[in-house]
Amino acid sequence: MAEKKTSEEDVRGAIALLQQYQSRVEAHQQQLALIELSIRECESALNTIDELGKVKADNTALVPVGAGAYLHATIPQVDRVLISLGAGVSAEKDSDAAKETLAKRREEFGKMHEHLSEELRRMYNDMQRIQLKIAQHR
Repeated sequence: MAEKKTSEEDVRGAIALLQQYQSRVEAHQQQLALIELSIRECESALNTIDELGKVKADNTALVPVGAGAYLHATIPQVDRVLISLGAGVSAEKDSDAAKETLAKRREEFGKMHEHLSEELRRMYNDMQRIQLKIAQHR
């Protein structure tokens, strides 16, 4: 009788642990989605800077404003970019320096994505082991 009780307690503990893992997996998936968005934003900014570099100053260009919308705008200066440094602080940089900063950010986001993806894989493996343990006790 005591053995059956221990087995039931083990199953309940394993189910609780599995639920904790599921919550962590969901949080990691949300973080991955945000990182992927940040990577795409960096790539979009790099492409935009490249394309605007082909425009002469004071020419009209279509400027993306998001959600597939564009504005006709006169670009007075195409060789300077305002770039966020974080904490609400921005700096003006030349196009090459801005592209370098964005490329480094994209690389950092890529490393974060790899790290979180690996953690996610480990969590999935742990969850499978827990599910097997639960199935064996039933």
